[in-house]
Amino acid sequence: MLAIVGPNGAGKSTLLRVMAGLLTPSRGTIELDGAALADRSPRQRAKRIAYVAQRPSLAAPCTVWQLVALGRFSASSSAGWAGQPQRDPAADWAMAQMRVSDWADVPMHELSAGQQQRVSLARALAQLTSPAGEGAMPTCAGALLADEPISAMDPAFAVRTLGLLRALTTQGLAVAMVLHDLTLAARHATHAALLACDGRLAAFGPSSDVLAPEALAEVFGVPFARLHSAGGPVLAAEG
Repeated sequence: MLAIVGPNGAGKSTLLRVMAGLLTPSRGTIELDGAALADRSPRQRAKRIAYVAQRPSLAAPCTVWQLVALGRFSASSSAGWAGQPQRDPAADWAMAQMRVSDWADVPMHELSAGQQQRVSLARALAQLTSPAGEGAMPTCAGALLADEPISAMDPAFAVRTLGLLRALTTQGLAVAMVLHDLTLAARHATHAALLACDGRLAAFGPSSDVLAPEALAEVFGVPFARLHSAGGPVLAAEG
């Protein structure tokens, strides 16, 4: 579970879009399972990588259920997508995880920004979920790339969401996300990538090492202090 942190304009969103295959790197390659991502078809990529944008963008009006069900497109035969998407256990499971099942028939444009983020994450989870047999839990594996996925959520649900994603990493899900809340990043991410203002990778490694006051102060230009509470470390800018 990787947190990508750094100042505004450092290239965090760009890095995530390159990792998702939405932008072509100017040099180097992006690899997935040891093979170049560029050599995979869009459907092959979609089965292994789900991308959640900073702000959900809809090409046409849709309900919560319709958007989440779109995450199952890569796992379905295109013949089954004439008209309305079919009910899918993986989509139902993903909606339950993000607690959006009660909004299934609600148009997306009627939701708040935080609610839309929850639906977008449900769509991404549905995309990477493999339905299980009757009575068994689905499994979620692949790479979830999310750009500020909790920025509009209330504190309680932001913490719950990061806890859920961390728990899903035990199934084989890899998570890389842009975060601005350094305390939540330190508490939930196993690793961190710290970008400097010029886009340079200032530090990468275990979050306890990367999200240290000294490294953060060098990149952000303000002193930091590491406080401790029962819930884990708290990083605070001083001055």
